[in-house]
Amino acid sequence: MKELINDKTKDLENYVKSILLKVERKIYKKAIIKFQNEKGEGLSGIFAYEDEGQYYFVNCDRGDILSKRVTNDINEIIYWCLDQEIYVFTFRNAIKKGYKGKKIYKAIRKREEKIFSIVGGEILNKRNNCKTKILEHRVKVEVVKINPKIWEEESVRFYDEIKGSRDGIFAYEREGQYYLVKAERGKVYEIREAIDINEIIDWCLHIYTRY
Repeated sequence: MKELINDKTKDLENYVKSILLKVERKIYKKAIIKFQNEKGEGLSGIFAYEDEGQYYFVNCDRGDILSKRVTNDINEIIYWCLDQEIYVFTFRNAIKKGYKGKKIYKAIRKREEKIFSIVGGEILNKRNNCKTKILEHRVKVEVVKINPKIWEEESVRFYDEIKGSRDGIFAYEREGQYYLVKAERGKVYEIREAIDINEIIDWCLHIYTRY
């Protein structure tokens, strides 16, 4: 049986936590990611680890794998970890401050941008060049052409749907595939997939102009 934690996984954990400690001590103290492989009966949570030269980012629920991302780029796995931790922290902080509805996500977006600007370097570049961020930017450009006020409604959330409360409409990219996911009360009731970014842009525009 493979060990749950190897040296490269420990190095990954130390690096991620050193960045969290630098940018926001509260995130560091309340970090949720488990730096070990997901092997084990009934395990739940988000796991990040290295195995045979590949880095894995896995979301499990009672032993069932909900999603798995793989990369050989250490900066990419570091970005995935930071993105998850920072999102959870900013989401909880927004709720604590009494934000409701779409104001929650505006508060999250503002705080995330501030924290990632402190992180800087290659990790910030990963965020800025993330295909989900590029998708968000292209949709925003088209929506603002129609009516800038529509964009403020945030009808689509450009996040991986495993984050937060999983309520609403989410658009994101993963492993070369684009997804539009509709969820209500924590349950996904519709998923659309596209390889062409222009196709998902059209879907997003339809949602923005419909609501």
